[in-house]
Amino acid sequence: MVFYLKVNRNSDYAIRNVTTWLNVCGLYNNSICYVICDNGVLSNRIAKECNGYGQKYEIISSYRRTEDYSLIKYITNSRWEKAGLAHLTTFLHAADHHYKKFWNIDADDTRLCLSVKRIKTALDEVSKYADDNKIDLFSLDMWRSRVEGHHWSFGVTYTNGCVDWKSEIKKWVKDNYNYPDFSNPNHPKNIDEFFTYLRFMSKQVKIETFYIENLLFVHFGDDLIYDPIQSGIYHWTKGEIEFPILYAIFGTKSIGKIEIYEDCYKIDIGISAEEGKYQLAKYANYSIETTNVLDAEEYREEECEEIYNRALEIIRALKKSHESYECILFGKGLYVKYLIKAINDSNMKLRFIVDNSNEKQGHICQGYKIFSPDKILDYPNDLIFIGVKHYAVITKQLLEMGVVQNNIFRILELN
Repeated sequence: MVFYLKVNRNSDYAIRNVTTWLNVCGLYNNSICYVICDNGVLSNRIAKECNGYGQKYEIISSYRRTEDYSLIKYITNSRWEKAGLAHLTTFLHAADHHYKKFWNIDADDTRLCLSVKRIKTALDEVSKYADDNKIDLFSLDMWRSRVEGHHWSFGVTYTNGCVDWKSEIKKWVKDNYNYPDFSNPNHPKNIDEFFTYLRFMSKQVKIETFYIENLLFVHFGDDLIYDPIQSGIYHWTKGEIEFPILYAIFGTKSIGKIEIYEDCYKIDIGISAEEGKYQLAKYANYSIETTNVLDAEEYREEECEEIYNRALEIIRALKKSHESYECILFGKGLYVKYLIKAINDSNMKLRFIVDNSNEKQGHICQGYKIFSPDKILDYPNDLIFIGVKHYAVITKQLLEMGVVQNNIFRILELN
């Protein structure tokens, strides 16, 4: 699968969102990923902060050839020219490289509140539905329901490869594109509006909209709370979209809950209510001094299952790259039961647990005795699995004790 991740916002949340989308790309065998970025500072930041997540990618700039400008000037006004060029680049670059099927994603400001694996499941269902039903361009319902079907938009969009988009776009600009008759007053003459026009006029293409049942989705903007129209949280459920900020905080029930537009296609991957809420809570900003919403008891089952699965993945990968199958678990924390289960299910030999707390030392946990960290030095070749939150502090402690850096691993991932 080919992915085009379009980015423009230089912010911490953008880096987190891009990282998640790169992780999704990495789950596809032999995937090809391009990050379209015209901001040099942001490109450098992505290269430094988004490495090491398993997905190779190439950062490219928007096409700015004379022929591309000749197309975009008919499609957008000056305000939307840069965004238009970035979206247009996905079609032109794909045509130049003979890519038929690809995803075009606004990766800096979109967040599907699902685990990375579940995001892939959702994308697979969307692409399969589009391929089976010969939908040429299939985009998430970020605006169509909100404007009662008057506007189609990019954001999270799949292209199935049945259309020569480069030729189709050229055919409809200049002589055919009478944009004033199809102008959206909120976004006059942008590329989304052009494709809305194309959807209505062309008999050669099928451009449609999908939503994912029970999905919580975040469209990041300058301020989620004070500008929940342009940005905010979406929840598609039971034929409606609920916008929690508009509905619950502002109390504007007339626009805080609306009907999903009749021509939007439903994709259902069985998202549970708690699954979505837990993943949304994971992506909320919090600091160690404040209440962490993830500590809510309602999320415990979702969190523990995810922790177990992720630990299992990490340990199985380590078995392939290390000769020693013997390990020591550092920390009797909240999730120790699930980490021990992951170690045992990976057929690793857990010798014992160590913990800095004098009160815990000497006790038995899940059949394993808890020792002082000094006990680690008796087994210099064992892998040390850190199973508590304070990874950096414990790593520093272990290194000062003389433990080899290559034997220290974090198996508890909470973010």
